[in-house]
Amino acid sequence: MPLPTTTCPSCIPVDATESTADPRWSVTSSTGWIDPARPLRGWRISQVSYDPKIGLAINDVDLTPDSATFGYFNTPTCRPRTSTGLVPYFPSVRPLSGLHAAVPDPACTCGYNVVPDLGDLLGLRLLSIPGDNPSFWAILRVDVVGRIARGAHRADPPGTIRCHDMALTGTVVVEDSVPFGAIELMARHGMYPVTVASLGGSHTAHVCPVSVG
Repeated sequence: MPLPTTTCPSCIPVDATESTADPRWSVTSSTGWIDPARPLRGWRISQVSYDPKIGLAINDVDLTPDSATFGYFNTPTCRPRTSTGLVPYFPSVRPLSGLHAAVPDPACTCGYNVVPDLGDLLGLRLLSIPGDNPSFWAILRVDVVGRIARGAHRADPPGTIRCHDMALTGTVVVEDSVPFGAIELMARHGMYPVTVASLGGSHTAHVCPVSVG
């Protein structure tokens, strides 16, 4: 698959239907529901692992070729956040046994965190990822459906929600230091990898519609 091209040299391509003003981001009750026929599109930051011999893995995402759930996130159980991981937003999570019959629970921190604006995730201070295999952070464009709840942490950006069901849409923003083999694998998996100098540093990148050709 060809890599995305855009009309300007410093932009981050997303779908042309981008809309951060969608009222569904404002969860006014304890929980809400997103109609699968009309997904809510947002952004999430996740850890990606890459090994030239083994391949590519995105935390909690099914990347098994020809799988019926390819590109979908695994069904979450209760996963309260811990104090480790990203600072100050979206610490890493450690799975526990199912503590709630329904995830996300409004009185807990479980569920997948998603934000409406890409700018809420760019510029975060990122911790290094331990491990032998090369791993890196990526900002993923995702579609949210099903059960949702409000963000559960005061440091979350405005509009943060937690969800139960989510899938990749294609756009993946990574640092330009990521191995080129990982970039190639993302493209082969149907993603649109876009590189910036630093996810955690200052930058002038902005958002433009994607054009693949």
